[in-house]
Amino acid sequence: MLSAAVQDVCTSAADDASYRALHDAALALDGLSASRVIGGHMVRLLHLAFPTDSGIARRTVDADVAVSTEIAAGNEVHRRLLTLGYQAVAGNRYVCGDRVIDLLVPSQRGHFATEFLGERAFDAVPGLLLDPAVVHVMLTVRVLMRDGTTETTVVRVPTVEQAVFLKANALVLRSELKDIQDLFTLLNIANVYADDEIGGWRLSIPGVLGRRGDVQQILYGLVGSAGWRRRLEGAGIPGALFEALIRSRVAAPSPSSAATIPEED
Repeated sequence: MLSAAVQDVCTSAADDASYRALHDAALALDGLSASRVIGGHMVRLLHLAFPTDSGIARRTVDADVAVSTEIAAGNEVHRRLLTLGYQAVAGNRYVCGDRVIDLLVPSQRGHFATEFLGERAFDAVPGLLLDPAVVHVMLTVRVLMRDGTTETTVVRVPTVEQAVFLKANALVLRSELKDIQDLFTLLNIANVYADDEIGGWRLSIPGVLGRRGDVQQILYGLVGSAGWRRRLEGAGIPGALFEALIRSRVAAPSPSSAATIPEED
């Protein structure tokens, strides 16, 4: 496990709401080690922990958190959120005033799906690693709210490489602007910091199996694509730079050697 302290300042009502939702989510996940903060907060907090000159500042309006299927089926987080004043409005979405928390689980099928656990429906996400033994980043987040108060929250987030797993899979599903920008930010972090500083990086090893091999295929499927270059231009990202980051930090997939290196976490 890595640990770090980060600081941020809210500049809008949306910032206030999203960080208060993050604090509430941390309370609901207290003591549940098979959990992570993902989504927009994940990328923003990783970028605060590992700043770069070229990343894109990330804002979000809600808090996305992931728990194991066992935790989800037990309904403990559901009960805790209700105690905190939240209402379940759409399966795995919880709302309290202007604060929104989305609760997700790992996909058991290797793709985005809906899982029914403990009589509740959850969005299931591929690429999630929630085993407490898997390396993650423990962050102490200190935020100055617009009213002058300070909120301190301790959260678990994936490593930079694990965050790339999530964003690469999201790109296949929806290809939203924020996913493109997030991948650019994460690859910039991986390019600036040593592998051990960010909790490890094995995407640069050719021939890996499993999720890393899948992500290599996804990222190299983008390289040289005219349509992808147009999407990058729309996101304000130089296409040549993005592709250089992929070639620099991600090994080209090699089907002939795919069975030579086992997947390890």
